[in-house]
Amino acid sequence: GEFDALLDELMGLHRNDVAKREAATVAPQEFPVLSTERFLVVTMADGGYGACAIRLVNSVRGDGRWGGDVIVLVPSGDDNTPLSSEDSRQLDELRAELVKVMPETAGGEHVRGAGSAAQYAKVVLLVEERYRKYESILFLDADGLVGAPLQPLLELQMPEGRSVAMPTWPSAVVKHESFYAREVDFGALVGDVAAELRASCPDRTLVGITAWFLVRPQRLPNPVAMRQEVTSALEKWRAAFRFNDQGLWNVLFYNTSAFFPLCLSGPKAKTTNQRLGHGDSFRPLVVDSLHRLSAAIASACGTAPERRRPMYVHPLKDCIPQEEWERKKKSNAALPAWRLADLKKRN
Repeated sequence: GEFDALLDELMGLHRNDVAKREAATVAPQEFPVLSTERFLVVTMADGGYGACAIRLVNSVRGDGRWGGDVIVLVPSGDDNTPLSSEDSRQLDELRAELVKVMPETAGGEHVRGAGSAAQYAKVVLLVEERYRKYESILFLDADGLVGAPLQPLLELQMPEGRSVAMPTWPSAVVKHESFYAREVDFGALVGDVAAELRASCPDRTLVGITAWFLVRPQRLPNPVAMRQEVTSALEKWRAAFRFNDQGLWNVLFYNTSAFFPLCLSGPKAKTTNQRLGHGDSFRPLVVDSLHRLSAAIASACGTAPERRRPMYVHPLKDCIPQEEWERKKKSNAALPAWRLADLKKRN
């Protein structure tokens, strides 16, 4: 139908964009394999994304130079298929721990925007005590690929009072959509609830995505308080979040997030003089506004014609089997008419 055609068109545009970005890049600074109990790398996969998760974790262990803990969150809702025994075996060989996650029920277990309600499974990283032992947690969507060492991001110094870092715009010259325009369907909210969201999170063009993000768990409110914040936000605004956890993250961390350009790479490979201490600092973050975005892009990604290879990309999504695409289309067709109309209007 019309919505399926829209999905196919968006995938074609995505493939063209990825091909352009991958055309010509230079290698960032190299790092040895890092193994430490201070950090954790996480992805998420059910049966439809098992092959993706295997490919991703291979890239984490390979180009990502990460030898420490890896966890695969395995959502277990009605809309999820189980991981196959073969996928589980391969992930075990890659030293990835499988962690079953129950559905997020706050605001309605089946209430969602585009994408599966299982995207809310990431909430466990914020609210469960077991994750507080880590200094940094890096989440990576399973259908992406790591292309450069993860150490610069895992060790990145965040400004005081900031507990989450998310990717934002990779260009300072294109028009930037606002938070409300991209993430929030106010038509799903009424009265005081909508007014409360506008008051607590005024509209701005500084918007993060959650395909990958960094959390500093020890800077978060304690797990009980964090759980209360998540529940409160979802009970009030879950229906309005067009892209599920992405809207939630932008609300929860509106005042406590930092942002890095989507094109983030590692630092520039050092010359002899820079190894002797004369190099430029790696400053990829922006906070509160986009006024430093150009400088952050130059630091994080390099400048033309020497753009550095991205640390993480969503490639052609060819790890997803056709039956999973068909399942997604069927699931999207079951969305309420008002939600479909809103998503079609956005595209």
